[in-house]
Amino acid sequence: SRVPRRILPRAASSASTMPQFFGIEIPKGQTKKFAADEGDSIVLCQAALGLKPKAGERVTVFLQSGDSPELAIGSLTMGTCDQFSLGTGLTFSSGETVSVRHNGSAAVCLTGRIEDDFNDLDDSEDDEDGDFQYLDDEDDEDDDDDDDDDDDDDDD
Repeated sequence: SRVPRRILPRAASSASTMPQFFGIEIPKGQTKKFAADEGDSIVLCQAALGLKPKAGERVTVFLQSGDSPELAIGSLTMGTCDQFSLGTGLTFSSGETVSVRHNGSAAVCLTGRIEDDFNDLDDSEDDEDGDFQYLDDEDDEDDDDDDDDDDDDDDD
C-alpha cells in the first residue's frame, strides 16, 4: 500500500548544534550593537537591571534592528520590575545589526540564546514545500494494484 513517508533534508539528518548562551551588558549612556554570525540567529529572552540601580527609577530599554525605527521593548523599575521576559524571544538572523540602549543610571543586561539558523530554515522549508511524498514499496508494487482492484469490487 502507499504510505506517506517523511523525506528529511540532509541538514536535518546530521547532528544539530545545541543553543548557546547569549548575554550583553549595556552600560548607562551607551548604545551597544550586536549581530549573529553567519548561519546563526540570536534570540533575546530577558532584560534585567544591572548592579546598583536607583530605587524607583524607571528604565526603558530601546531596540533598533536594521532600518526599522527604534522601539521600546519594555521598562524596568527597581523593586517593582527588576527584570522582564520577552516571551518566546525576539529573534534576529545573521545579517541583522541590532542596536540597544536605555535611559537608566545603571547598566541593563540582555540575555538569550544563539541558535543554528539552518534548523529553523529546514523546518519552515519542509512545511512550505510539502514534506510528504508517496513512495511505493518495491516488493508490494504489483500486490498494491491487485488490492486496489479488489477494493473496487468490494464497493460494488
